[in-house]
Amino acid sequence: MRIAILGGSGKMGGWLTRHFLKQHHTIIIADPKQPENGEHKDSAIEFAENNISAVSDADVVFISVPLDYTSEVIREVTPHMKRDSILCEISTTKTTVHATLREINKADIHILSIHPLFGHEESTMKKRFALIPIRHPGREHAMVDSLFPDSEVIEIEVEKHDRMMALTLSVPYFINAVLGSIFKNEDIEMMERLSGTTFAIQFMLMGSIMSHSSNFHTSLLKENDFTKGVLAKFHFETDRALKLFSNDVESYENWYQQTQSKLGEIISLTSKYNEMYRILETRAELSDQEVEG
Repeated sequence: MRIAILGGSGKMGGWLTRHFLKQHHTIIIADPKQPENGEHKDSAIEFAENNISAVSDADVVFISVPLDYTSEVIREVTPHMKRDSILCEISTTKTTVHATLREINKADIHILSIHPLFGHEESTMKKRFALIPIRHPGREHAMVDSLFPDSEVIEIEVEKHDRMMALTLSVPYFINAVLGSIFKNEDIEMMERLSGTTFAIQFMLMGSIMSHSSNFHTSLLKENDFTKGVLAKFHFETDRALKLFSNDVESYENWYQQTQSKLGEIISLTSKYNEMYRILETRAELSDQEVEG
């Protein structure tokens, strides 16, 4: 197949390129950002002058551009796609882009809206994709299975997807940006030397999140209609906990116990504790292997 990746020089665009090259497909990349030296040197990769020329003869078109450009690019390229081709957008939030996809009146192309639930790094972990149905759920599920064999596909409606993303992405990204703001003026080297397992995990997560650009971080929050509501709830609970701790430690302890009890009905807290240690042990083993190598 001929697969066009609009935004192919980005991180997820790079992952898509590597994935489909392994399946021996031809890749057409359109991206205003030129690939770095040494990237994408493969005879199966073509570079298009613009988005329209990239999609005109493509069997599959992936929209892998920043969130705030996704709808614009979709409207730009769909009139120029060939019959029976697939348009696949992979944005992190879906409410706005979902409305754009439903506006498409070009009946002779197939439309997919998916969200890769993993980073762009190479990994042996099984890949997971959220599928937000547009026209034909069963057919769209089958297309995702075909494009990404051996992956798990989770079908979910658009509003629930975005609310889950506000909880699982917006909140952690916001919290860790605030933590970074606190830590930036402290003696981080000494903090790491004195830290235990809890801080090691938290610091790893904070560093990973803060490695993203400010544009990506801000877009992730502002493009999700549920972010403000969820962060307002976070602010309310933080303020409540702080007041309890400041005014009545016993009430704070009761609040903690109630939260712990409720969570314990849903998940195994002990398993999560053990899982944290397994992550750190794996990290230590990998560090030892690097030293030995």
